[in-house]
Amino acid sequence: YKDAGLVVVMGGLVPLEVAGLYAITVALNSVSYAPVAGGNATVLFVGGRRIFLSPMGVGSFQVAQPGLFAFELHIPLPSANVRITLSKPSYPLPRTIPLFYSVVGSSGAALLAGALPHDLDSTFGSGSIGTSTSSFQPPGVTLISGWLVHYNVTPGSEWGGNDATMLAPLRALVPGATFSSLTRVPDLAYSSSASLIAALPSDVLGLSGVLGVAFTRLRVSGGTDTSIVLRATCNRCIVWVDGLLVLNVWEGVTRGFVAKSSGCISVPAKVGAVVTVAFATPSLQVSVARLQLESAPCGTTRFGPLSSGVATSAAWQVSSNIVGYTNGMQCDVWNAATLPALNSETQAGSGMPQGAVSVSAPTFKTRRVGGYADFSIKSLFPGAGARPSPTFSVRCWTYLDSGAVATAGALALAALPASAAARLQLAGRQVWPHPGGSSGSPPSLTAIGTSWHMLVVAEWEGVTAFDALRVVTASGSPLGLSAATTKLPLLVLTSPSGSARPKGVGPSGHASVTRLPPPASDTPPQLLQYGQALLPVVGSFQSPANGLNGVFSYNSAIGGLVRYTRADGYLAAVLSGTTAYTLRLVDGIATSTSLTMAPGVSIISGRAFSGSFPSAESTATIVLPSGYVYTEAIAKTSRSDGKTVFYLEISDPVGASGAVDASVWFRPTSA
Repeated sequence: YKDAGLVVVMGGLVPLEVAGLYAITVALNSVSYAPVAGGNATVLFVGGRRIFLSPMGVGSFQVAQPGLFAFELHIPLPSANVRITLSKPSYPLPRTIPLFYSVVGSSGAALLAGALPHDLDSTFGSGSIGTSTSSFQPPGVTLISGWLVHYNVTPGSEWGGNDATMLAPLRALVPGATFSSLTRVPDLAYSSSASLIAALPSDVLGLSGVLGVAFTRLRVSGGTDTSIVLRATCNRCIVWVDGLLVLNVWEGVTRGFVAKSSGCISVPAKVGAVVTVAFATPSLQVSVARLQLESAPCGTTRFGPLSSGVATSAAWQVSSNIVGYTNGMQCDVWNAATLPALNSETQAGSGMPQGAVSVSAPTFKTRRVGGYADFSIKSLFPGAGARPSPTFSVRCWTYLDSGAVATAGALALAALPASAAARLQLAGRQVWPHPGGSSGSPPSLTAIGTSWHMLVVAEWEGVTAFDALRVVTASGSPLGLSAATTKLPLLVLTSPSGSARPKGVGPSGHASVTRLPPPASDTPPQLLQYGQALLPVVGSFQSPANGLNGVFSYNSAIGGLVRYTRADGYLAAVLSGTTAYTLRLVDGIATSTSLTMAPGVSIISGRAFSGSFPSAESTATIVLPSGYVYTEAIAKTSRSDGKTVFYLEISDPVGASGAVDASVWFRPTSA
């Protein structure tokens, strides 16, 4: 490649057939390795990790297991031909890389979600670009249509000319990059300066330029995978699909806008694809300030807006009543040093999360209501630190009221051990760690308006049960978790028409499975384990006459052994309109029961387990529109007769009160 004034981005998937230490050489004019254009130099990433290159372009990396690895090379302002050679562990002589597989094409846009573009500026380290492809959002939930846009509007004096404009979108995507404003737009369809200014309001006087990041999830209708071409019209913009760069538009500041089309992109029907657009323009002249993204079926030129198929769950208007809710912050803990990869496992026929039987289900779950985001794993789950030197990973999330976001100021994580990996996301973007080690200021919510809740996600990896885990505000104090400011969505399926039940909701009645934990279980005796996928099944029970109310027999041979029984189904919210329901759960003797609702929210966490405890009860309040909410009840019991007792009732309001029996409890179609 030879050019000037551009960043060349080369990417592809390379098969590495053996494990071991590889050496790589990127041969080009040595001047390209020196920092240029404000501290940017040639950067290489392999498998999503940055590889250090010496002044002569030589680097090395370790491969633990053979497979396909993403190679991505960024060369700013190149002036020489590029040749890449690779030395295999078993064949030390360098050779050219024999085969690149396209990362976007018939194999699917989401072929390698870890192959994220990276920022060129070495001052930001080797973290992934914040394209939201690895950011958690509650599975299966669509809370708002359109796009979320984080942006800055800046005077022309702050733009550094041609090269600065070219590199601006890459810098904007660095995790922790600060934006002054946040808004929602229905579509990226701005064909004039006036429409773009109206879409991105700002208090900046004398404005002349804009820099921002827009993201959403593209969803496919019809239930089958589809293939599309994207077309972007802008002065300077970059488009990623599931973290893979598909469009890089740049014609120079003086050339105005240009329209460019991607190759053919396969979008899976099951999960869709995250689309991220970074854009910049130093001038809001009509000839320059355009931002349009359209799609067309592959092999055609029938381009049209994406508005009907894009949505996100990074923000939420609770008053929209499209889902139910409860209060607090959800915290999930895995008995592993690292978090599992985000996956799309769903139940057959319904698209609902698999819940406790997913192989990546958390080991423990709980919901915090009131108090502060200041805890340890041991305080959440007493007894979790009983094993010698265990390490855990944790994800806590909630939707924080926009007023509380503004009051909190900059959010960060604090009191972490030096060995821990941690990150914090706000409204779909990573805001901590921040470049330089500080925490970035939250965006102004003036543009998006009031009555919004922003998704806050805190993640920790490699922590012990005793480490202090905190989300702190700008003042250094822990974030408050009051019921008034923290909300968790509950996914409610509505009937498509008349009295027909939604897809996935089967016949009325009870279905449950009993499993035995291994004799040398890692779970302390008093804790209630959520994840069930690896526990062997010892019995099952179905009854069309019962819901979550009855005594169910499984296997008399298990006697008084400690065991888990999981009953899952759909609870019907029978009253019209949005209604607050109070649930009452009764635990029998030697039994502890948890109640979880889609998308993985702990309604009742379950009491500490003991084989000698008497019966007890717990209550919780949820708010639901009319429809069906997927629910899991998991009972840990050691009853001597091998049976399990479930009893759940709605105690309020009067019009819906009574036991959760077969009239309001429905089996999943897969049961």
